[in-house]
Amino acid sequence: GNHQGKRVNVIKESADGNYLFITEVDGSPMGWIDKKAMQFKRTVFLDVGHGGKDPGAVYYGVQEKDINMNISFKLQKALENAGYAVIMSRTTDTFIDHSVDRSKMANATGADIFISVHHNAMPNNTAVNGIETFWYEYDPDYPSRINQDMHNNPDRLLKSSVLATEIHNGLIRHTGAFNRGVRRDTFAVLRESKMPAALLEFGFMSNSAELNLLMSDSYQNKLVKGVVDAVNAYFQRY
Repeated sequence: GNHQGKRVNVIKESADGNYLFITEVDGSPMGWIDKKAMQFKRTVFLDVGHGGKDPGAVYYGVQEKDINMNISFKLQKALENAGYAVIMSRTTDTFIDHSVDRSKMANATGADIFISVHHNAMPNNTAVNGIETFWYEYDPDYPSRINQDMHNNPDRLLKSSVLATEIHNGLIRHTGAFNRGVRRDTFAVLRESKMPAALLEFGFMSNSAELNLLMSDSYQNKLVKGVVDAVNAYFQRY
């Protein structure tokens, strides 16, 4: 039968992982199908840091909220070209509370992964530079507000660590930037989003040389390539 273009429900996976048992949306069984024949788009939730009344870091006349938006549009395009569905927390200069609202949006979409886009700053040391990438670390002082079930889920944590590490390595490989490592923290967006999540700090706006790079088309394209390569590698694994 030809199921092309039909929406179906995947009920279970074969033991070898190569076949899926599918039903029609109304629940009537359709049978086993080769996974390769199924074209289902993975969904990336792209969280564009800051916005509106919250500018983020501001250095040399540049506001982080704008540079986050700028590279996120490029990321959106590149991820869509690579075959992913992309949902963004914002596409305009609007304020969205980061404490739970961004995660609430992501959780409602059923996205497969969550990537938060940021740029860094070190207020009292303009020499500091490089890329660091974060995934979630539980901190009892910051209990989860809307994600009690999943925030410390071992599968989510493992996948978050793989996602963050893949992205970090891709970014360093494509840019040659100083490697500040993969780190863990209890940032709200990482805590309250129920899917595997990583927060990216593309570079230091407080370092004028690095900021010049971060604002350049060619360097942004390297960052984007690093992320897309990593997302491909992640989804080949999961």
